[in-house]
Amino acid sequence: MCTLNRQRGFNMIEILITIAITTIGLLGMAAMQLKANQASQDSGNRTQAVWILKDLADRMNANSLGLQFYNTGGNYACAVPAKMCAAYFDGDNQDAENCSAQEMAQFDLWELVCPRNFTLDGINVREKSADFISNPVLSIRTDIVNNRATLSLTWDVRTSGSDENGNRLYIIGDDNENRTETLTRQVQL
Repeated sequence: MCTLNRQRGFNMIEILITIAITTIGLLGMAAMQLKANQASQDSGNRTQAVWILKDLADRMNANSLGLQFYNTGGNYACAVPAKMCAAYFDGDNQDAENCSAQEMAQFDLWELVCPRNFTLDGINVREKSADFISNPVLSIRTDIVNNRATLSLTWDVRTSGSDENGNRLYIIGDDNENRTETLTRQVQL
């Protein structure tokens, strides 16, 4: 009689193949999670941009006499306004100052897109939408005659955007320079 030698357990090659397949699957899941986190950050930035432009349109409507002073003539360069036209807290309560239409426009632009770099007990405090968006750049063109404005906000993105030639990109390698997203809104004031 012939006896069959039955195998018990797994041999080393089967175990190595199982480990290799599992490792590849886990690395794929980790890469997918990283991309999901990047897309989530980009989505959050877009939400902040929408809020900034909505808030700006509302402020321009409220300050219709100062419409011409919102025109940035290109990209807005952050400059601390001469007067703080709204109450704020910097460790102490600060009351709002009386402002002209021009001063209010300067304050609105600064408050919406410029960081204050405010710290409380040694901790940086994020207090406004611009603190949560990656490198916001604001541009406003006003049309005084027709009482309209074109608001554009550009920010850095991680998962999509445009290259330096303006070409739309969706799958991007590790080179993250010159990747931006722009949201433009035309408002009738």
